[in-house]
Amino acid sequence: MSIQKKLIEDILSSYDVINENRKFLIESSLVKLNSTGYSNVKYDNGGTQNDEVNKALLDDLNTAAKAAGITATITTARTGHAKNVAGSKNVSRHMNGTGVDIAILNGIGAGGATGPNNGNAQFRELGNKLKNALVSMGYSLNIESGNEKAVLWQTNTGGNHFNHLHVSNTSGASQQSPT
Repeated sequence: MSIQKKLIEDILSSYDVINENRKFLIESSLVKLNSTGYSNVKYDNGGTQNDEVNKALLDDLNTAAKAAGITATITTARTGHAKNVAGSKNVSRHMNGTGVDIAILNGIGAGGATGPNNGNAQFRELGNKLKNALVSMGYSLNIESGNEKAVLWQTNTGGNHFNHLHVSNTSGASQQSPT
């Protein structure tokens, strides 16, 4: 029994080391938005261009946007975002570069959307296309907590996500293509 106990302790210790280094691995794969050259992902110039974002997240966004025939503009990464998730004490994924907001699709904004039936209908249609591509790539819809990859769209979960898509990837891994 003591050999089994030692083995279990060693496995748990290894797991702890991997978990501690996971954050380092993700942070080491951050890229500054203004140093990227994605064909279907752009960024605004309100400070966001200087933010660092998880490369795997950007790769997935570009793949999904390309598949959906959309150019997605990241309007908020870390700059301009509150530290905590709206209505919560949880730290936002924006703070460590694993979450972004997209409020412009093909140059079109949400038109002040606050619910599923107001704002710009064309933006909503494009948002649904991008959301569908991301979900087909393994992103969970409207449930970020407990999920490494998530997209919040057409919901008030974590704040108003009728006027933008929130996309996050804490895994550090990108998906090859939508299904």
